[in-house]
Amino acid sequence: MAPRTLVDKYGPANGFGWQLGEIVGAQLVSVPMTVPMARAHDAWALFMGMLSGVFALIATVLNLMLWWLVIRPVARLSHIADRVSLGEMSAPAFNTSTRDEIGRLAASFTRMRKSMVQALRLLERETVAA
Repeated sequence: MAPRTLVDKYGPANGFGWQLGEIVGAQLVSVPMTVPMARAHDAWALFMGMLSGVFALIATVLNLMLWWLVIRPVARLSHIADRVSLGEMSAPAFNTSTRDEIGRLAASFTRMRKSMVQALRLLERETVAA
């Protein structure tokens, strides 16, 4: 079933007379590295870009949460404390329902404000009585 030129060259025996360890031919394959290296670089750039984007998103979300949960309430409490320290007792109360440190600070400030108002009333009574 083999072509006549192969049978004439190698004979009709199985494997055409090939012996173990005998080199009949060699095939060389050359693959240019520019294509796989370019693909690897593109994949690396995409991965690093996505990773940078995720880190930027996380940093933005954390900064917004810090501002919303800590900085904004403390700034409001500070503004009210400034108004009260200047004698404006009609300044609105700082109402918060949180049980964290800021909530405890607001509760302490409210107690201090009530104590200050009572102390001022006592001073006024003593001043009027004298």
